Amino acid sequence: MSFKMLIERAVNASWYGRSKWTYAFLPVEPLIKRHIKKRSSDHHTPKTGPVVIVVGNITVGGTGKTPLILSLCQSLQREGFSVGIVSRGYGGASDNYPLEVLPSTDTSESGDEAKMLALSSGVPVVVDPQRAQAVTALCQNHDVDVVLSDDGLQHYAMARDIELLVVDSSRGFGNGHCLPVGPLREPLARLDSVDFILTNGKKSVDGLANHPHFSFEISPAYWQSVGELFKPSTNLESGIALDELPRDQSYLAIAGIGNPQRFFATLKSLNVAFDAQSFPDHYNYTQADFSSNTRPLVMTEKDAVKCGSFFQSDWYFLKVKADLDPEFTKQLINRIRTVQCTRIEE
Repeated sequence: MSFKMLIERAVNASWYGRSKWTYAFLPVEPLIKRHIKKRSSDHHTPKTGPVVIVVGNITVGGTGKTPLILSLCQSLQREGFSVGIVSRGYGGASDNYPLEVLPSTDTSESGDEAKMLALSSGVPVVVDPQRAQAVTALCQNHDVDVVLSDDGLQHYAMARDIELLVVDSSRGFGNGHCLPVGPLREPLARLDSVDFILTNGKKSVDGLANHPHFSFEISPAYWQSVGELFKPSTNLESGIALDELPRDQSYLAIAGIGNPQRFFATLKSLNVAFDAQSFPDHYNYTQADFSSNTRPLVMTEKDAVKCGSFFQSDWYFLKVKADLDPEFTKQLINRIRTVQCTRIEE
């Protein structure tokens, strides 16, 4: 286990467990909150253009935003909306921002989540650390009426119309403190100002009792060979049935995501025999990481997009889907249309 992962484990133990060593930073928390409040004063909404929807969270780590965005994209397209996606492109670095993410774009430039969204959504995806510039570039080059921002809840320089806050119900808000004492990017009072709160999973979350919210479930859909991800003609809408994955030997399961234990728990529920190996979130794999491995691999789609130059024929990724509450989808669409009508009236 790397030093970075040891640090992450120790921090998570204090944020989400019984350890309290990060409480040593309590004296600086008021300063952090003051800084957050100052930044949030830049919050504003667009006056023209497409409806901008931010899908973000107030905690550090994964909450299931990426599969949620893919499901939102599909739902909105079915309703006739033309959708585009913007992202910071975390984990990537490019000399050419704003950067439109194409199938040929390397993840070292785009970041893993943006590349995954571009390959799976079929809609234009633009990345830029300055998300407002990504929105501008997207609108200049594509005729879209809804923009989904992958994360960016705290990026107040980007104007937005609708905010969706996503919570991992298995982890909640941890100890309820802001960084570095706890996992919160913003105080829990932020729950009062967002438009919708969505929990990944149906487990009750401390702190949400007085806040209306919807839940969604991320469920496994099918397996896909990693190699299929990089074929231009591949239909990623179907693959290997969940119970048809070859089971003649044990797999090495890898996960470089915000909450790898969620993926490993899913594998157990599918009765896959495996040994787990976690990597830091957004880890950039190289062939050397697997030089001593002789077993077939299973991984997340986010991991798979970074294995394009060295994958083996017996490497598979698990395609997942986010099942949305129909009432939430209905309310979101109504909100979008209300914003559009406001734009026309102005």
